[in-house]
Amino acid sequence: MLFILPILSAVATAAAGITTTVVATAGPVGAAIAAGTTAIGASVGGAVGTAAAAAGIEAATAGAVTTIAAGATTTALNVGAMESVGAAGRAILEEV
Repeated sequence: MLFILPILSAVATAAAGITTTVVATAGPVGAAIAAGTTAIGASVGGAVGTAAAAAGIEAATAGAVTTIAAGATTTALNVGAMESVGAAGRAILEEV
């Protein structure tokens, strides 16, 4: 099962990158939101990585889990930001 972690890591990174780019295109406010969601994602990823290392998880696995947590958090926050602006945000999500 651990063989799938690098794939999930790549997917999480790609999803975070795409959603961050979409949010950032909404002008200065969107850029600020994108920077914030990225920072929060990095913080969550760091906390998960620290916890994984403290639990004695192998370094490569802990790194993959860190990346997955950061990407998933960033993506979820970005999608939430897009959904919160109503129909316009949902239309953007449907195009992506």
